[in-house]
Amino acid sequence: MKSLTLALTFPPLPAAGVFGHGYVSDATIGGVTYTGYLPYSDPYYSVPPERIFRKIAAWTCSVAAGSGIGLHWTTWPDSHRGPVLTYMANAVWFKVAHAGKDSDGTWASDIFITNQAYKFKVSASLAAGNYIVRHELVALHSAYSYPGVQFYPSCFQITVTGSGSATGPSSKVAFPGAYTSTSPGIVFDIYQGTGAYPIPGPDVWSG
Repeated sequence: MKSLTLALTFPPLPAAGVFGHGYVSDATIGGVTYTGYLPYSDPYYSVPPERIFRKIAAWTCSVAAGSGIGLHWTTWPDSHRGPVLTYMANAVWFKVAHAGKDSDGTWASDIFITNQAYKFKVSASLAAGNYIVRHELVALHSAYSYPGVQFYPSCFQITVTGSGSATGPSSKVAFPGAYTSTSPGIVFDIYQGTGAYPIPGPDVWSG
């Protein structure tokens, strides 16, 4: 198993109980399993990233356009229900996958807890080059008012190979800026909300 330096790390915090939350422990990319950076598990309450800092990864992982990437998380609390979102960027971010709440009330996080993994596909039409992947779980157990939503992002770098020429959608997003306190899905009562859940961020680009 090779080592993968995640491009996003968390500063250690003294808050009790943070070790009860999960994180990406390893990733399967191009058929190779890489050990991820193992940070302190800390909920991130504010939409602007004042408390999360990034550092340059040591190297990147190669993946062919059109193939899948598997992200393996440690144990995730069943109370932390919410959506799972994945973005990519070579300069500006675009969303490549998301899952929220099914019509039967099952959350993406419920399925994730069962599998302890999440898979997404890199579009076969995506242009070759270096990209950062931002994969995050959004916990809504305290999101009935703002601030209350908790963000658990992890990032890593990949090199996409192939003959595609697409660069993502014409409309992309930035971090910070993709979410605000009034964005759909940032405030949501999972205990009273019986209707559909509006997944935060832009539409998914599939190529």
